[in-house]
Amino acid sequence: MESVSRIELRDCSLTNLPESLGNLIKITYISIENVPLESIPNSVGQLTELWNLTITQGKLRTVPSSIGNLKKLKEVNLSKNQIDSIPPEFGELTNLKKLDLSNNNLTMLPSEICNLSNLEMIDLTENHLEELPENFGNLKSLNILTVNKNDLNILPESIGLCERLEYMNLKENNISALPKSLGSSNVKFLSLKENKLKNLPYVLWPLKTLETLELDDNPLSEFEHSLIDRDIDTLRDYFHQRSSMAIFVSHAVIDYEPYRLADLGEYLAAKPEIYKVFLCEQDLSGNIDDFMDKNVPISDIVFFLGSKKSVFNSPDCAHELELSKNHTISVFPMKGGDVSWEDMNSIGLYDDPGIIFNPDNFQEMCEQLYENVKKFDQDHSDLYKIKTTELQEEFAPTAMKKSAQVLEWENFYQILEKTVESEDLRIFHKQHTNSLANIVKQLKDGSVNDGDFMVQVLQLYVQWSQTREFLK
Repeated sequence: MESVSRIELRDCSLTNLPESLGNLIKITYISIENVPLESIPNSVGQLTELWNLTITQGKLRTVPSSIGNLKKLKEVNLSKNQIDSIPPEFGELTNLKKLDLSNNNLTMLPSEICNLSNLEMIDLTENHLEELPENFGNLKSLNILTVNKNDLNILPESIGLCERLEYMNLKENNISALPKSLGSSNVKFLSLKENKLKNLPYVLWPLKTLETLELDDNPLSEFEHSLIDRDIDTLRDYFHQRSSMAIFVSHAVIDYEPYRLADLGEYLAAKPEIYKVFLCEQDLSGNIDDFMDKNVPISDIVFFLGSKKSVFNSPDCAHELELSKNHTISVFPMKGGDVSWEDMNSIGLYDDPGIIFNPDNFQEMCEQLYENVKKFDQDHSDLYKIKTTELQEEFAPTAMKKSAQVLEWENFYQILEKTVESEDLRIFHKQHTNSLANIVKQLKDGSVNDGDFMVQVLQLYVQWSQTREFLK
């Protein structure tokens, strides 16, 4: 018996393995399926040649700590049991590549499991996990993570450090937000179906590797739900706008070139925290009023370049400051060389947290500005002012209008189906002959299109039908 190298058991009534199992020191492979085993003997730790351990569809509740001795284990499958805890010694299986603990009763994982530096796949489906260990990012070889049908509320920030992670199945959990680090990972497939996301996962905007993102059945707004089937590039652009800042540079036109504002805008726009830098010179139509009124309110920060012109003699700059105040936009002062801080104080701008704008030391000044942007980003990470209504116009105007029109038509036909053979339809027509004739006239002379015609008839009919018993 000591020469036995393989054990396979299926569909029998065995409930326990003998301690003498440990004497089979040449065993390399164990597969026990659909056998009501209740425990694994401690002597399993003596099977140091074992590379595969499969005990599935049993009644195991615990795993002996001696399993940590099995340094050659590459595959462990303990799925479909009743295991409620994993010993810390699991973390000593440094050659383990595949771990299946799905369909058990786990409520937590020991942090030591993140010592499995060669682990490539872990399946935790259908357990009761509320979180993953904080040091999860130590799993540098992990490629496939499946944790669907658990109770996850949050993912550890370190998960973005799993540099080989490409497949993540997290559906049917309670996740309401994702860690920012996930945006710097290499994930290609991510399923977040049936979670608690009230907003789309904006933090994913830098994730260039992402090919598939599943977001169905989350409590999203109607608008964001309309986006979930859009292509990845469109979603990424939307995420970027929602998660990054827009900066408006307020300045007098004559200061644009001397202060190298084009270079400043280019420098800032290249930073990951910044989506857009607004400079009035971008408005080629010359309609500066519209440019200000549209873009100051959707910015997160206004950089105000103070000069004699902008401080004392620029209605446009004064208007931009007023817009900032009215829309509670943070204003960051940059003092030019021809004004003092006292001059800046006169319009409500101060040297804390301002800087002196010195074009002769341009690079250092840009870096100083960027440090302030990053600090603002940390302090206001959930207060970005890019308005959803603005983005609706950019990303989904046709889809939203179409869905509304389709809804009107569906309602119209639903009502017609109930009334087309009804005496009430004749009564409705008789009571509203003049109104209907007027709507038909508008259709004939082209003042309304087919869709508007149907909507007007529908509205008239709904008002009348609310009192009719047959629509109850």
